[in-house]
Amino acid sequence: MKSTPVGSLVVASLAVVLAFSACPVTPGPDGGTGGGGGGGGGGMDAGYVNYLPEVFESAYGRAIAVHGGKLYVAGNGIREDAGTNNDFFVARFNFDFTRDTTFGTDGVAVAAYDGGVAGGGTLPLNNDTPMALTFDGDKIVLAGGARAFTAGTGDPALARFNADGTPDTTFGTSGLRLDDYGDTFPAMFTTVQVLPTGELFAAGGLSNGGGRNEDIILLKYTAAGAVDTSFSLTDAGAGAILDLGFGNAEQARGLFVQSSNNIVVGGGYGFPMARFLPGGGLDLAFGPNGTGVETNGNGEARKVLQRADGTFWLIGGIELNEDGGPGTERYFMKQVRVDANGAAITGFGNSGDGRLISRVNEWGSLRGAALQADGKLVIYYTYILQGRVTRLNVDGSVDTTFGTNGVKTVDIVLPLLEGGSGSGNQLTIDGNTAYITDINLVQATPSRTRQILGLVKVSL
Repeated sequence: MKSTPVGSLVVASLAVVLAFSACPVTPGPDGGTGGGGGGGGGGMDAGYVNYLPEVFESAYGRAIAVHGGKLYVAGNGIREDAGTNNDFFVARFNFDFTRDTTFGTDGVAVAAYDGGVAGGGTLPLNNDTPMALTFDGDKIVLAGGARAFTAGTGDPALARFNADGTPDTTFGTSGLRLDDYGDTFPAMFTTVQVLPTGELFAAGGLSNGGGRNEDIILLKYTAAGAVDTSFSLTDAGAGAILDLGFGNAEQARGLFVQSSNNIVVGGGYGFPMARFLPGGGLDLAFGPNGTGVETNGNGEARKVLQRADGTFWLIGGIELNEDGGPGTERYFMKQVRVDANGAAITGFGNSGDGRLISRVNEWGSLRGAALQADGKLVIYYTYILQGRVTRLNVDGSVDTTFGTNGVKTVDIVLPLLEGGSGSGNQLTIDGNTAYITDINLVQATPSRTRQILGLVKVSL
């Protein structure tokens, strides 16, 4: 791994034309409002709100969080003044979805890695995607990947902004950090955690080019944005790369630092989790087999959350034959609960073994999840590109008191090719309201559709 020269972190110079800002907000069934466009069955609505300045040709909300009485959204977008480059952005909103124009330029700041290259120095970084958003005091930290449009390669990327949206030049190179693993090792961060010291851990997935597809990657950085080489899994160099041997997509979807300073990561194919010691070695006391790793069969864990009691809740899906016969495959919801040391939560699940597989009507692509104060789990997902929200009880069952039979439809409709779950956590909770971001397909004119930032709020 080597550090890669990068472009500049800039506060966007945005020519603002808010021609559509007065368009009405269309309320969704059961109270989901905002976002504009979208109804059941993948329809589009001519009225919509463009939450970003019109210089953004398209925008994709990847992560959302509440901090300091404001709503922050991180994503990637293509701007008129940046050619076809897809750049990181972070926008700050009031809770009514108006932009806080005291932040950045007109409420938006941009991180551009255009000066860097991927693939061992051959391909331009012009498709940048943030997947995680967190805070270091009042500073804003983004983690994701800087990739090339023309090939499946890219580098894990970090950016840090000051509270006013200007680049934090004390971090990395002018506020950016980029690490290159070479042609055959494209990597991306999907989750990040800041320590009280200002140091941070970032985790995600790395494809090794050797048939394993994707392994979990975990790195530690100093407060100044340099890789902390003292954190290392044996023989792995700086950082930890964990091959769980599934030959499929093992990717961190959750990262947690326990009170012991041990680091837990989990997510991806096989519902894996692992715990690392403060120096980077696997903690062999984690999990049931003395390996430091716990796996829970087939399926893919797309979100991993830590409950207030320190236990973990993994949720995703698994494809199964509904009645054992050919051609009856359906996508089922799968949940796994483990304690702080990786042991199954007995009493939870189909057989009380910590695993619950259930048929949830019209279950689809899980895109966001957050815990309520009462321990219930709120989930944002899409089914045939339509946004929906459901709520689970602590025992994993659907809370049928929520919405209609446990489901609320929201005003987000994804473009045709965006049905996967390649995003960070796109749902957050503040009080009795859930806030959701995504990409939203709208009808801008009778002859033109647009892919704009989606924002909705849902009463809980």
